[in-house]
Amino acid sequence: MLALAAVLLAFWQRSVARASARAARENQRLATVRALVASSLNYLQENPEKSLLLAMYAVSVTHPSDGRVLSSAQDVLRFTARATPSLTLTGHTGPVRSIAWSPDGNQLATTSDDGTARVWDATTGQQLHELCRRVGNRNAPFPSMSNDSILAIAWKPDGRQIAAVGDDGFLRVWDSQTWQQVSFASADLPRGRTPAVGWNQSGSRLAVADWEGNVTIWDSEQRRIIKSFSGPHTPIWCLAWSPAPDRLATGYRDREVRVWDRASWQMLLHPLFTQAPVWGVSWNHDGERLATGGQDWHARIFDTKNGRQLLRLDQYDDAVCSVAWGPTGDGKQDRSDLLATGSRTVKVFRIYMSNGSLHGQEKLQLGLHRGAIYAVAWDPEGQRLAAGSTDNNTYIYALDVLGAETAPMLMKAARGRVRSKLTDEECGEYFSGGPCPPIP
Repeated sequence: MLALAAVLLAFWQRSVARASARAARENQRLATVRALVASSLNYLQENPEKSLLLAMYAVSVTHPSDGRVLSSAQDVLRFTARATPSLTLTGHTGPVRSIAWSPDGNQLATTSDDGTARVWDATTGQQLHELCRRVGNRNAPFPSMSNDSILAIAWKPDGRQIAAVGDDGFLRVWDSQTWQQVSFASADLPRGRTPAVGWNQSGSRLAVADWEGNVTIWDSEQRRIIKSFSGPHTPIWCLAWSPAPDRLATGYRDREVRVWDRASWQMLLHPLFTQAPVWGVSWNHDGERLATGGQDWHARIFDTKNGRQLLRLDQYDDAVCSVAWGPTGDGKQDRSDLLATGSRTVKVFRIYMSNGSLHGQEKLQLGLHRGAIYAVAWDPEGQRLAAGSTDNNTYIYALDVLGAETAPMLMKAARGRVRSKLTDEECGEYFSGGPCPPIP
């Protein structure tokens, strides 16, 4: 009996020891996860990529024992994956005012208050061309553009030309193969501040709007002005062409949007009134809805058949400087029910009908920027979203985070954003014994 009791006691003691060891390991694991989560949040503004890497480690540490991931680790991974751009374009020395994707999605054009327009490789982030150089001389020969801001840029739908306008009132057009200037009649006539430019869907017409409320239309093949007209004599901040049939929307500082018929250049409907200056306009894929962003901290959606306001989005703490409907993606990834907006952050809403009314559901909030977002633009396939900021940078976000909720999906999205690793010294703050573990 005594021998049996001794065996049972020894077995019990070993079981208690193993349980205590497991509990100690689990407590250590949880402490490591908490430290990683806290550090991830601390680095989010200063170093988003390091923040994301720490969040990935937090998820990987929670996973091995029982296959489950702690909610705190998964939450911080979701947050950091959405906040971390897949690419940051740096080089401008002033706020980024306007951005435009090339039709093939391989390049991105940007303009800035530093007096330059630049073209970037949208995959590597390398600057390919600088189209205008700041020189401080309004009469300097091309390609100098003066030291005024370049406020807007637009890529022709066939990809062969880029047009830009700015504070000096001149229209400049470049051939995107040779990067030489293309001569447009009367393009060098000063118009005062000119903040908006855009090609129609076929590329046959180019519209420019200025600070005096004037709109000028060029025939892009003949490179000559075919129409000039005015609405209210108040600054126009933005314009956008609709899908076929051609209509042109112009947004004014006096809080209204006007829609013009290309055939007659007469105003359709009545002015669409908002509550503040209109800074951005965008048509949806079928031209039945028009989105606006304004200084009143709201985005609005109007019915373009009757001019009725269908929806007001209120989830902002600053002016809404830009709006952009998602593309159809040519059947690859239809984003046409999504609306991107730029304010202090980039927000993406799903716009849908329910019970006869239009609704907006916030799906994503991207980035933690140090400045306001002046411009947002989808790539042609709806896979990426670019944002130009007053912090002088342009950010490209991969939208693989859209709908990514499980830990494996979030980890897959995160891997595409991490290009560095922690040093062994940094890893020593969280992991003991040996060098950094592999990037999960």
